[in-house]
Amino acid sequence: MRAAALLLALAAAASAQDNERAKAGCAEAREIRRAKGYRAAIEFLETRLDHPLVVNEYAKCCLWGGEEERGLRGLRAAPVPEKHRVEAEIGLLKRLFRFREAAELARAHGWTEAYEFWGAEAALRDRLHARARRAKWLAAAGAALLVGAWAAVRRCSSSARANA
Repeated sequence: MRAAALLLALAAAASAQDNERAKAGCAEAREIRRAKGYRAAIEFLETRLDHPLVVNEYAKCCLWGGEEERGLRGLRAAPVPEKHRVEAEIGLLKRLFRFREAAELARAHGWTEAYEFWGAEAALRDRLHARARRAKWLAAAGAALLVGAWAAVRRCSSSARANA
């Protein structure tokens, strides 16, 4: 019994130490970001992606620094358990407008509400893109008709002048 309590106390102390180390790393990354910019902070955090706090700070830096693709690669290669990086990964996918991938990732982790939401967003985007394609074709056809009508009117007016 005493050994189990001692192991639990040691685990709690190690977890608290990990949290403090992660908080210190995030604070240092914020200082680097202020001094040298997002890219330097991202490079600093990429070597420390072993804690959920660091993963979230990394995703935020990638999001605000415009390095979403790099962030996805870094998160997918991170040694942290998948459940801790899924939310950050979905956030980056949303920013890249890759809603279908975000929905599939949410479904794979049992987040039914997020799956339904991002799936509906992907379907909406697909419908909007289809409408935009149809509108482009209609505009092109309308322009071709206008050019054809203009050419016909011009031809008729020039033949009328020639006959007069």
